[in-house]
Amino acid sequence: MKKTYKTGFKLGLGLFIIGVLFAALNHGLLEYVNWTLNIFVGYPLFLTLGLAFIIAPGPEIGKLKDGKDIKKLLTDSKSSDKIIWILFSLLGIAGMFVIIYYYGLQ
Repeated sequence: MKKTYKTGFKLGLGLFIIGVLFAALNHGLLEYVNWTLNIFVGYPLFLTLGLAFIIAPGPEIGKLKDGKDIKKLLTDSKSSDKIIWILFSLLGIAGMFVIIYYYGLQ
């Protein structure tokens, strides 16, 4: 039997992979070139939000094609899933500030 993954899990996996790539690019650029792009500093948010969607994927809604599908994913989810997403998002935002402070970025 083929295992199917929920839409939120797939979204979380994609966000987590983007977070890992941005972390590697950010680290490489800062260590070797002493330069970075602002978007690369956001990798803690991508990582934590990706983990949140992997842990609590929400309801199955099919493919995410437009903003209405994302809104449906967010509105049809259980409260516990939403709380996990919010907590992990706040953790990611705090991580961004730690990265900015650690590297002395402005």
